[in-house]
Amino acid sequence: MAGGDVALEALRAARALIGDPARWCRSAPARKPTTRGAPGGEPCHATDPAATRWCAAGALCHVTGRRRAAPGFAELDHAARTLFGEAIGRVNDRRETTHAMILRCFDEAIARLEGHGPR
Repeated sequence: MAGGDVALEALRAARALIGDPARWCRSAPARKPTTRGAPGGEPCHATDPAATRWCAAGALCHVTGRRRAAPGFAELDHAARTLFGEAIGRVNDRRETTHAMILRCFDEAIARLEGHGPR
């Protein structure tokens, strides 16, 4: 499988993973339920089996099983910079960022890899 195909599949799977806003988070690669009352869950690494919520990059790490350099990250980051002028991590963690904006980054990255160019 070509590198672009791996990245495309990773982006599609990560988008599906956080397609439900309840499975998206900010300010951590992922979050898991906690009994200590942390709002939104306790921060954890994206590949933690207990994780139930992920940031945009963390979702890519989760679906690929990689803690860094996940396939599709460069394309997702490029989409965020194109759409919002900042890296995906900064866009994801801004208070004013909406779930829809994150999905838009995924859609842009997927469209580019599918050969449809910018949306």
